[in-house]
Amino acid sequence: MKEYEFPFFQKKEDVLPVGHQKDFFVRKFFNEALNLSLSERVCAGVVTEVYYHECKDIKKVRDFHEENYKIQKLVLLQEKSTGVFFLESYVSFELESFQILKFNRTQQEVVSLLFDKNYQLSQYNESIYENDDDELPIKEKLFYPNIWKIHEEDMD
Repeated sequence: MKEYEFPFFQKKEDVLPVGHQKDFFVRKFFNEALNLSLSERVCAGVVTEVYYHECKDIKKVRDFHEENYKIQKLVLLQEKSTGVFFLESYVSFELESFQILKFNRTQQEVVSLLFDKNYQLSQYNESIYENDDDELPIKEKLFYPNIWKIHEEDMD
């Protein structure tokens, strides 16, 4: 079992040191019965979400989750290509949302699309960086389809 800051980009160099003092982190391990990796999001010592990586059998995951976790939320996480992730979130085994996240080569989120349970776009965020090495974006664009409003904010 290893611990990381985020459910994405879980490489050897991203492992948190043993005995770290972070309140929010992700604990990852491989489950033989499901034949996939799981990541538990831990907040102040409590598991709040469970990510199932590259799930191929939702029925097995559902049964496993029901049997092993009291929390209702589970997330199916797939890395579609380098830096592009699809997340399906379920609450009480009903689809709550679908999200597409895109990261740049330095693992900064550049685009986030959030869809509701009817697969209607509910939010679009875009972070614009001057170059990939910048820690902070120079501009953020937020689009809220329900009110057809675009909000742009310069970050300087």
